[in-house]
Amino acid sequence: DDIARAEQAAAELQALVDTKLSAEGLRFSVEAAMAQMGGLAELIARRARFTDLVILPKPYGKHAGAEADLLVEAALFQGAVPVLVVPADGLPVAPSPTALIGGYPSQQTDFVGARFVATDLTLRAGLADVLAVRNYQGLKRMFAAPDHIAAVLAAVTAAAGSGLPQIEHATGLKTQGVQRIVIWLLKYDFLRRL
Repeated sequence: DDIARAEQAAAELQALVDTKLSAEGLRFSVEAAMAQMGGLAELIARRARFTDLVILPKPYGKHAGAEADLLVEAALFQGAVPVLVVPADGLPVAPSPTALIGGYPSQQTDFVGARFVATDLTLRAGLADVLAVRNYQGLKRMFAAPDHIAAVLAAVTAAAGSGLPQIEHATGLKTQGVQRIVIWLLKYDFLRRL
């Protein structure tokens, strides 16, 4: 009964956050999860590794639970992701999330003359694992077909030092689609620039 109530509360909170963020026009994902305190840090760190920014309430004060400081530390130190800590009652004047994250990843989008190489497979998560954790299909926010993502990664893996024209030729995909996929592959460390 307690688990059912916790799952219901998590689903309601997830729906609320989804509704609020949908109005901002950003790409995002929200996932409700439950864990025992002993496994909470690992769960947060594992999820945080696949995000651009984690927003959490201030970990100290009258409204903070026992897990609050653990969440911040797990995301920041184990997940190695930027953490935006906001007052428990929210920001006094809440800026749009677009204003908070600006033009990310602007430094990655200039591909003129850029060459790419796939990262070592043994040092990173598998493509299927990352797509499953991000749950793009379940959220109906898929930015590209999984087989297209795999094709771009395979093209760069097969021909290290490929640029966009070579990737487009090898995959048969259009420039805009290849650019979007390359940005994602760079972001999640499947590719790096030479």
